[in-house]
Amino acid sequence: IVIGLGNIGFGYDCDMWEESSQVARTHAKAFELHPSYRLVGGIDKDVLKRRRFTEKTKVGAWRSIDDLIRGCEEKEIGCVAVATGAKHQLEIAEEVIQRLKPKVLVLEKPVAEDGEGIERIKKINENSGTKIFVNYQRVYLSGINSIKRSIIEGKYGRLLTGSVIYGKGLIRNGTHFINLLIHLFGSLEVAEVGSKCVRSGKDIEADFIVQCTEAHDQTINLRSVGKYGVMAGEIDLWFERARIIWRNQASDIEVSFFREQSDGWSVLGGVDMAIGINKDAYQLEVYDNIMRAINGQESMTCDLALAIKSVALALVVINRVK
Repeated sequence: IVIGLGNIGFGYDCDMWEESSQVARTHAKAFELHPSYRLVGGIDKDVLKRRRFTEKTKVGAWRSIDDLIRGCEEKEIGCVAVATGAKHQLEIAEEVIQRLKPKVLVLEKPVAEDGEGIERIKKINENSGTKIFVNYQRVYLSGINSIKRSIIEGKYGRLLTGSVIYGKGLIRNGTHFINLLIHLFGSLEVAEVGSKCVRSGKDIEADFIVQCTEAHDQTINLRSVGKYGVMAGEIDLWFERARIIWRNQASDIEVSFFREQSDGWSVLGGVDMAIGINKDAYQLEVYDNIMRAINGQESMTCDLALAIKSVALALVVINRVK
């Protein structure tokens, strides 16, 4: 079941629904295409979205969970994706767990917007019997996890330093990159927060430095583009033996290795390896890893604990700016 039939729930794939068996940018299409899932229906208050969803998918759509319970022939729902936006997500998550009792609940990022939200989702999750995953897609992707394996194996040597440029808000978009850095390097601590700040409601953009406490305490600088609403996302990581640059919202990855010269200096060569991330298959990889995780197989996922750590670190930055 998909709750919220907007862009990430269904909309991004709507116009090409019948045309491609390889593209899955949304929760609905991933359920449709992945052999381990079956799309049962959707929920949205907007009658036009429900109508369009039903026309394309040929499955039911309801206005509320009440209507779903009354009208859906499936009485056991294995997986629910909530794609309603942060404002209503926790309220809906609580109702889903209490009334539908799915084995798996997939939430959108951020999982919370403040400390109160973090405590609420923790309480919702207590003794629920439902496994919660969060849709920070990069953590699930095979191309990015090949980089993680190489870091663990020491292929690049020790991390020296790094930088991130982000936009579109620290909570809304910056936590994508915090989440990815925790995934790659382990625990992070906020070492320093700059004075520059762009605000938009509860969210901000600020420059700050994190310390990688499990990677020899090396630091990574995260910088805002300085104008709220600008989509940005680039990562530049320097290791003893290589440099890794992530462009286009960390979708295109270039790895360059140092080469030792006759004079004793090491210089970067050209791009030794380019790793492309297939944006059109993001959600398929997400749900494939979730299925592997619940079956006890090797997997890379963003569980609730990792998602909470990502938001909590962003909140440290926000509180220091205040």
